[in-house]
Amino acid sequence: MFGEVAVFENKPYPASAQAIDETKVLGIKRDSFLSFLASSPEVALRIINVLSGRLREAQSRLKDLASERVEQRLASVLLMLSAKLGPTLPFTRQEIADMTGTTTETAIRVMAASRTAGSFARFVGRQLSSTKKSSASKSRPASSLGIAGIS
Repeated sequence: MFGEVAVFENKPYPASAQAIDETKVLGIKRDSFLSFLASSPEVALRIINVLSGRLREAQSRLKDLASERVEQRLASVLLMLSAKLGPTLPFTRQEIADMTGTTTETAIRVMAASRTAGSFARFVGRQLSSTKKSSASKSRPASSLGIAGIS
């Protein structure tokens, strides 16, 4: 995690994270980091490149939240997470709902319908488990995801 808001705007980072596994954290003082960037323009350009990618991704997520059906948003989030973290996801129903911009009840209803339609995802205890392989690419047709209601 890179706290660009804290570094470049000198404001608290607007999000938090929780480690799934044992993690080491490195902190760098803001002034030291900015001084390093001033003396290393190639690093500054690489950071700009990374931040541009994050901005593009955030803009895409906003577009998806505004225009896609909840079933499609849920399928996209589950595919992205399972591709990054594997078939068992350490998220609660509430956290999945938050990531898809819907209510917990709607996320539960859509996932329950997906179980009936093809078992893309189900909760085991507090963890989400995908019963289809996470190697699905983003270009895969939404109807093949097993989430009910996607055409």
